[in-house]
Amino acid sequence: MRRIALVLAGGLLLGACGSSLSPGHAVSTWAHNSGFRSNVPTLVSDARILKKIVNDPHSSENDMRTFGTVMFEDVSAANASLPTPDKQLTALLSDAYTNLGSAAQTSYNAASSARLRAEMRRYLEVGARDLQLAQLRLASAEQG
Repeated sequence: MRRIALVLAGGLLLGACGSSLSPGHAVSTWAHNSGFRSNVPTLVSDARILKKIVNDPHSSENDMRTFGTVMFEDVSAANASLPTPDKQLTALLSDAYTNLGSAAQTSYNAASSARLRAEMRRYLEVGARDLQLAQLRLASAEQG
């Protein structure tokens, strides 16, 4: 009985060793499976459009809400792929998605408020910066 337990334990240990991925490969696999590389250009485009609208003092409430809703949906979809295999990448993406999502939510009431438009700009800038940092972290993590 004892011998069977030792054989089983040894088999489990060997099986665990053989199936482990390098951290770089795990992150690269996550990026592929999550659609990260296609999500980033979508979010960047959403942020540019929303920033253009927020910077136009004549933009309508309807435009702001419509593009805010689009961004919110895209951010929510990207956020659903978290966590990543890399804690630092997860933290950067979480911050980026939180800020971009906050910009989208703020857009619902910002059309007639200079203060909320300024808040949206700040969320968009910080979210875009965090997204760029996350891309750099992904590249670094994939290198190992």
